[in-house]
Amino acid sequence: MPASIQEIPVETLSHIFRCILSIESSPTFPLDLRLVCTRWRVVAEQTSELWPALVTGHGMEWTRRAIKFSKAAPLDITLPYAPDTARDRQELELLVLEQLYRIRTLNFTTHKITSDNLKLLVKPAPLLERVTMYNNAFHYPPSLNLGDDLFSVPPPRLTHLALTEAHLSPNFSALMSPLTHLHLKSCIIWLSIDDVLTTLSGLPQLQSFIWKPEFYATSMKPPVQREGQRIQMDHLVHLEMEDTFIIISTIMTHIALPPTCSIALDADVDGFAVEDLPDALDSAFLLHFATVFAPTPDRRYSVPGFTHLEILDHDEDDYGFAAVWSKPRCHRPAPATFKFSLFGEDQITEALPQILSHVLEQWPGTATSISHLTLFHSELCDEAQTWRTLFDHLEYLSYLETGGAAAETLYEALHEAEEMQLDCLHKITLRDMDLSIFEYTGYIREMEDRRKDHYNPPESRCPRKISFVNCTLMGEKLSRMDITLREAAGGEEKTYGKDIYGHDD
Repeated sequence: MPASIQEIPVETLSHIFRCILSIESSPTFPLDLRLVCTRWRVVAEQTSELWPALVTGHGMEWTRRAIKFSKAAPLDITLPYAPDTARDRQELELLVLEQLYRIRTLNFTTHKITSDNLKLLVKPAPLLERVTMYNNAFHYPPSLNLGDDLFSVPPPRLTHLALTEAHLSPNFSALMSPLTHLHLKSCIIWLSIDDVLTTLSGLPQLQSFIWKPEFYATSMKPPVQREGQRIQMDHLVHLEMEDTFIIISTIMTHIALPPTCSIALDADVDGFAVEDLPDALDSAFLLHFATVFAPTPDRRYSVPGFTHLEILDHDEDDYGFAAVWSKPRCHRPAPATFKFSLFGEDQITEALPQILSHVLEQWPGTATSISHLTLFHSELCDEAQTWRTLFDHLEYLSYLETGGAAAETLYEALHEAEEMQLDCLHKITLRDMDLSIFEYTGYIREMEDRRKDHYNPPESRCPRKISFVNCTLMGEKLSRMDITLREAAGGEEKTYGKDIYGHDD
């Protein structure tokens, strides 16, 4: 064995460095190596595989040396925004982009592609696999104009393209690469829905598509009559779109998604007749859900469908809602989640209960297997009838979580529910409510009544639980109180839990 580090052959030491680098080492591992001793520094600088991700971030002189150290190895380049002088920044960009022929990953934050940069970016990029370009100017229209000049030859290995605040052409050459991930946020690109569909039809390997334009900038021509079947997106795993309802619904009627594709859609319904929404929704989604959650003749399987449903206010607008279905129970492949949001002017508010009821009644898999419902919405349940409609559709509901404005009509709906409704409901969690003693005891009484079963012996009856979280009871604030109703000795019902001060009963 060699007596010291000085006697280890350079090739052996370099091989050790490469092995250590592959075992979750820190991002600055090559720098750490150089600090150990002169011997290690020399070998580290001669090991090209250590340097591809450390070209930038340590100054101009460092960049020059790191490019030299990396030799011919593929580069992973990050050019973040930095408060450098324009001259220094431009010099750095030119220095790095001259290596385009061996750049593997390019993460580029800028507000403008200069003419000098453009001369470099039109050259071949045979190793390029990932491109992320982010415009830090934050104004409209985007100053980051990519046109169709960038990458005059489509990069043959490019699979991931993510652009933010950019202006580009539908003929942008990178869109002709074998993309698996296409993420476009606040970008201007397509002039018509046909342009969108043409792009998607040319990306058969696409696995993730995110499209979030500026709403006020969206103006697309409607599609011409397209003959033939829908565009098959066989490999799509994640689809996320934000746009006007007419654009989203039209695109959805022209593409066919695999059953496992998770979907998140956020649609602006301004300008669309509210009374026409149910039929338009069916045209866009009914076929997909009927395919994914088709019933099976085999009685060993339960009715297929999602088991969790969450209904919330829209993220950015008081008028609208977001519904998220998740955790499917199905004998065949199914999507992990489906998120559907509508928002617009105040007229959408009155139509929300009808729209939601229509979806739950008509779309397979959205209601028949739901066991968990979470509902926090400021206006959806202004009337108890909305709750009663939900109870009608959610036959196997076992857990309900709600609070705030949404829960103000819940007690009335529970009290008026038919005897056979909510047979499976065994837990309610109420949050952020101001309860009177009448409401408090009323909720407990409702859960007690639903626990009674004249056909089964007491010991087989399911316990019922009600939880109050961050509620006010008769002026007393409580962080949490859990009450469990179960059969006590002698066949009598008894309440177990904690009082408003957190003490055991």
